[in-house]
Amino acid sequence: MHLLNPEIFLTWDSDIRKTYNKKNKWIRDAPEGYLEFLKEARKELKEAFEERQKQTGKEFDEIERETRWRYKNKTLARIIDEYNWMEAHAKSFSKQ
Repeated sequence: MHLLNPEIFLTWDSDIRKTYNKKNKWIRDAPEGYLEFLKEARKELKEAFEERQKQTGKEFDEIERETRWRYKNKTLARIIDEYNWMEAHAKSFSKQ
């Protein structure tokens, strides 16, 4: 799905799947697992925006604009992809 529309669908490799499976056992190697993964990622983004909203008093759309600007106007999906990849593959870097 990510290859068809990377603006909406997140990257989902085995390491990312394993990382998210620790948070939600329904995230597994199946189509339903990918849907659960998307829901979990959305939930985490919402929580991060709510935390930022508490800190700043800003609305979600302003927080989104600031976030996208900070990351060179990447889509939220791309920002999440990069974060997930780093989190899931961090062990690989620490071994080098």
